[in-house]
Amino acid sequence: MTCVGRRFSVWLQVVVCGLAVTPTANAQGPGDPFVLHEPIPADPREDMELGVSLDGDLPAAIVTRQGLLQAPDPAKAVGTADAPYTRSGDGPRDGDRGPSFRPDRDTRRPDVMPYDDPFTPSTSPFKRLTAFDSVDASYSLSVRGAQLSPLSLATSKVPEDLDDLFYADLVVDLEAGRNVRIPSVGPGARVLRARVGVGTQDVPFQLWKDGADNWFIEGESSVRARVVMELSLPRAASGGDFGRPSWSALPPVPSLPPPVRRAAADVMAKVGLTRRLSPRENLDKLVGYFRAFVESAEPLASSQDIYLDLALSQKGVCRHRAFAFMVTALALGLPTRMVLNEAHAWVEVHDGHLWRRIDLGGAGQTLHDPLSSNVPYEPAPDPFAWPASGNRGTGRSGSARQERANADPAPVPISQPAKANSRVPGASDGELGTKAVTLSIGQSSAHRRTALNVRGRVTRVGEPCADVAVQILLRSPLHPDVMLGQVATDAAGSYEASIVIPRTTALGDYEAEARVLGNGSRSCGDSP
Repeated sequence: MTCVGRRFSVWLQVVVCGLAVTPTANAQGPGDPFVLHEPIPADPREDMELGVSLDGDLPAAIVTRQGLLQAPDPAKAVGTADAPYTRSGDGPRDGDRGPSFRPDRDTRRPDVMPYDDPFTPSTSPFKRLTAFDSVDASYSLSVRGAQLSPLSLATSKVPEDLDDLFYADLVVDLEAGRNVRIPSVGPGARVLRARVGVGTQDVPFQLWKDGADNWFIEGESSVRARVVMELSLPRAASGGDFGRPSWSALPPVPSLPPPVRRAAADVMAKVGLTRRLSPRENLDKLVGYFRAFVESAEPLASSQDIYLDLALSQKGVCRHRAFAFMVTALALGLPTRMVLNEAHAWVEVHDGHLWRRIDLGGAGQTLHDPLSSNVPYEPAPDPFAWPASGNRGTGRSGSARQERANADPAPVPISQPAKANSRVPGASDGELGTKAVTLSIGQSSAHRRTALNVRGRVTRVGEPCADVAVQILLRSPLHPDVMLGQVATDAAGSYEASIVIPRTTALGDYEAEARVLGNGSRSCGDSP
């Protein structure tokens, strides 16, 4: 991670127009037409120190790698804008094997994808909603172990150096005696605490999971309820060094139908895959090959085998890449799942100890998530190389946040607005690690709920870093960090954005910081 900072201050402006104020010994009455001070919001740091708990024994705040984050309100009323998770007949119950996935031939890249983001920090666009681990002779994907088992609250302490913490906040249409699919933050995630309710009224519930680690919830009554959970995720599940396991250390894979094995043999030969190589050597080849897929508006060459048409032509977006990767990897003997949500698809591969998420790219141009303003989660570094033309999923989440900022509704009235100034005019370089980052703040002041104009450039050894995610945030020793948003660099390594300052920003001095996450394009090398 690389970053550069600029001094920045947010303070209070008090304007008195045509009004003489005479202090008296009496307290201010409820009918007084003016406010003498700005109310001080709840401080999550104090809540942490005092061990404050909410309904369901949920902690009032958690410490994450993105800073101290305040809990969502478990008693918050369900609003009309809350889109509920509902049962749609895809839950494994009474012999129902659950949902399936069939590949298609539309390899065009979508412009805008809808997305619902229930997690803080935000895992966008990697909300884990539906996973598959088995394929039949017609290339239909399903869950091998559809039988549900209880998903109990974790009793052991979270290893703080290995796990990351999250809040989940979602609305669910519960059905008595039936399960509803709900998302998780990643493979191997654990539920530490959970509360389901309607306002202050608790709703009894049971959590379940299937053999592919898909999550479900069942209520004792049919009601629309809010579900708030504290979750943990092994940090290694989101990336980091994959290691070099032996073939014998990997769990067994499901057997493939003979026609699928024969088709996969052709793809394995083209990619150069063989059991004589180690799992990691094969995985490097697989990731490189499927990340090099390109979206195409041209019709896919048609044969009787859609898997071969996709895999051999190297055409397709995220769902095509993940599908063809999974079939090929299973034929080789690598334990692999395909995971998808409404906006993106990727794969998980087992390293002998746990499942690891691997993004193959191919996401839509922009995610449309109008409700979320969450701090983005910073995953472990990606251990695999990206081609220069790769369009990874994380770049799209930055576009989504910028879209929200530019389309922000009318500001909430603030009687005593804040003013924000840049104390360092113009841009200057901040050389950190192997990347150089510049940050320029384009105006002298900005109020809360109005836009702050920022721009800059990311380079490495003089070369532009294209399609890297740049976070813009405010930092202060006295207040929690304020994540303003995330933007991706263009082909020249430049970024420019107008990002709205949240109305909840506390008053005080801040350091405005541009932070580069993960690897850039090939010209940027592979160093974090």
